[in-house]
Amino acid sequence: MEAESAWHRQPDPVGGLPCWLFNAAGSATPRPLLLYLHGASSRGDDGEHLATGLPRLLATGALELPGVVVVAPQCPRGTEWAKAAACDQLMVLLPTIEGVDAARVYATGMSMGGLGCWMLAARNPSLLAAIVPICGGGQPVYAPLLKALPILFGHARSDVTVPFAETAALVSALKEAGSASVRLREWAEEPGEEDHSWCAGHNCWDAMWSEASTWSWLLAQRRVEAEAEVAAAAVPRQPESQAEHRKAVTARLLEQAQTPAERERAVARRHVARWDAASNKCKRCWMLRANCVCAVLAPIASLSHVRLVALLSHKELGLSTNTARVALACTPRSRLVVAGCCDAENPLGLSEGGVTLDPAKVLVLFPSQDAVDAPELRAELQLSAGVPLTVVVLDATWKRAAALNRRLPKEYRRVKLANLEAADLRSELRKAGGEGCERPKSNAGTCTAYIQLLRELGGAEAAVEALERSLRAAVAAAQAQRGRAEE
Repeated sequence: MEAESAWHRQPDPVGGLPCWLFNAAGSATPRPLLLYLHGASSRGDDGEHLATGLPRLLATGALELPGVVVVAPQCPRGTEWAKAAACDQLMVLLPTIEGVDAARVYATGMSMGGLGCWMLAARNPSLLAAIVPICGGGQPVYAPLLKALPILFGHARSDVTVPFAETAALVSALKEAGSASVRLREWAEEPGEEDHSWCAGHNCWDAMWSEASTWSWLLAQRRVEAEAEVAAAAVPRQPESQAEHRKAVTARLLEQAQTPAERERAVARRHVARWDAASNKCKRCWMLRANCVCAVLAPIASLSHVRLVALLSHKELGLSTNTARVALACTPRSRLVVAGCCDAENPLGLSEGGVTLDPAKVLVLFPSQDAVDAPELRAELQLSAGVPLTVVVLDATWKRAAALNRRLPKEYRRVKLANLEAADLRSELRKAGGEGCERPKSNAGTCTAYIQLLRELGGAEAAVEALERSLRAAVAAAQAQRGRAEE
């Protein structure tokens, strides 16, 4: 990497924000400046935000922005970019960057950073030449202030963390206010990887920033002085933090809900939004970051022909005592779906490019009356021979799991364990403590049930044993974490 293209940290935080610069070497010609605002999970002061998103694309050479000074401040824990104090800190920071063309100051951000772009522009309508907010949402009431600002939104319709409808509402409000410079780049679902993570559909920022059209449009914009028809003081007070905004959206959805399913969807989205905003836990192993055990939850290559889908109750999301997280982390092709946040027509995301998977290759692990004992399918499925198979596990209370099972397509075969006692993890869950510990003895832990299913279907014993070792390490870590919290 050339010297002028290296990230470097400003020695003294400006405006109280730790900040890193890219392409900051001096130039005789004023250059455009791009402000990058990261998402909620990267808050702190350690530079962790440089490992993802736009900084990662620049550092690896996947994206090149020659001649553009990129500023990447890091939001402190306990606050959000959209809050007034954070916006004020950014206002103090930007003028300190030397050699910048004041008519070409831009901002882009993802999730919490996308909302931050919207609020920063709303509080300072004449500061920026254009913004590119990605899957962040915002308050439509500020649209009249920003009708003259060129804005390019990005969002996936399948986003369950920040609903696509929030960005669509901003686009509509801007057009109603008279904006002729608003654009929307949308995806039917999360671009990139075939299998989604817990935040299904949320990550469209890598694709957005990798498209040449994003940058050709953005860098062609120049700031135009225009007076807003609505003074900022006349705008009614709106939620200024992402948490406040999510709470307000949830309350509105609950008020509008006409059916139990709509209420469930609103509550589930609130839980997902809280998890998205939590910065103290690892999003892969669900442990406190200080106790992260991802190193012992390595993907098991010999399970690459198995596709695991965990349909999870929103109450289980983020619990360190939940064992589905282990199965998901160790199965290379896995997908977590939060109940209430999935597509009614394609609840498990198993339709790919309009083509539905063969139902005969999809098993739902649930002991319904029509369920088949797993060993009876051993010869047919040929799991040991590497034949592809999709396994759906339901992670919820017994009553809730039964309800989720009724919603799944009937053509998916139900399967049950022949030796349920071998999959009992009750005693280990009790050691770790937490919700779900008092399950009946006939109820297996999710990951242990998955392990036993693989064993009864004839899966490779080495893979099963590796998964068991990972599970025991994760359970022990959860127990230790709980013990430290009680000290």
